[in-house]
Amino acid sequence: MISGEIVSPPVAQALDIRVVKADPGVVQFTMPVKTYFTNHLGFLAGGILSTIIDSALGCAILALVPGDKDIVTLDLNVDFLRPIQEAPGLITVDAEVVHLGRSRGLATCRATGPDGRLHAVGKSSCLIRDKAPARQNGSAAGPEARR
Repeated sequence: MISGEIVSPPVAQALDIRVVKADPGVVQFTMPVKTYFTNHLGFLAGGILSTIIDSALGCAILALVPGDKDIVTLDLNVDFLRPIQEAPGLITVDAEVVHLGRSRGLATCRATGPDGRLHAVGKSSCLIRDKAPARQNGSAAGPEARR
């Protein structure tokens, strides 16, 4: 995805989530704060921040699993520490795997705002499973095509 050889998932395209760094077990994602991502108070909506956090945590785990496997989020925990106001700049999420087993991975992350301050921390566990077969009915490609 960094080089553009793999198309980003639709949700990443809609939110303009970018993969800045991707090493086995460690990723960095960024996303701009846009007016239409904010709630009625002018702060970034918690669900939007949770989406980039979930994406980064899952990708950190996915980067460590064998090519014949895939992952599915089992749980997601986000502690919001302070609100993010619309401002020029990017939210940066740094995620890393803290445990990888045969059937489950656990990752944590830190989300910093355009001001450089820590705004949230996240944790997720993912089920590691065999890849699902590719869809044959002309609908969107399966997870393996989105990697």
